[in-house]
Amino acid sequence: QAQKEITERKKAEEILTKRVRELATVAEVSAAASTILQPQQLLQTVTQLTEENFHLYHTQIYLLNEAGDSLVLTTAAGEVSQYVLAQHWDIPFNHPHSLIARTARTRVSAIANDVQQEPDFLPTPLLPKTKSEITIPMLVGNDLLGVFDLQSDEIGYFTDDEVAVYIALAKQISVALQNARRYHIT
Repeated sequence: QAQKEITERKKAEEILTKRVRELATVAEVSAAASTILQPQQLLQTVTQLTEENFHLYHTQIYLLNEAGDSLVLTTAAGEVSQYVLAQHWDIPFNHPHSLIARTARTRVSAIANDVQQEPDFLPTPLLPKTKSEITIPMLVGNDLLGVFDLQSDEIGYFTDDEVAVYIALAKQISVALQNARRYHIT
């Protein structure tokens, strides 16, 4: 009985430590997002902070092009990010088998905790270790700016509790991007 209580206490402490780390990451990303007024620098900074602080395999942002018919890879962080960016990827808005395109069309986050079981997972040879993925629409009001894509090399990495954190993060990034774009126009 005592061992069970110790185990439960340790598990609760681990969960609490993880939540504190998540909230600290959101605060750090929010601070960066509110002070960087160059859109590309903003996006690169937040993807890098997210990838590092959440211990992700790969993090990327696709932005909707002006015509509204394609999602263009704009920034990425992770061990192969420079190679991925050099490929100049874009995904057609109506691509039938892409979590990113589906998230953009439906404006609803998608979670695949085992991408091999997800028919809309669009694999790439440059990211062979992806096991879990979450895609989050980047919205300001009703305007879709793009999709925030997070990938893990562990099956079952994303929990329901974390989804709320990632959605809040995507909202902050979206507003900061919109503000940076406005600042850059004037």
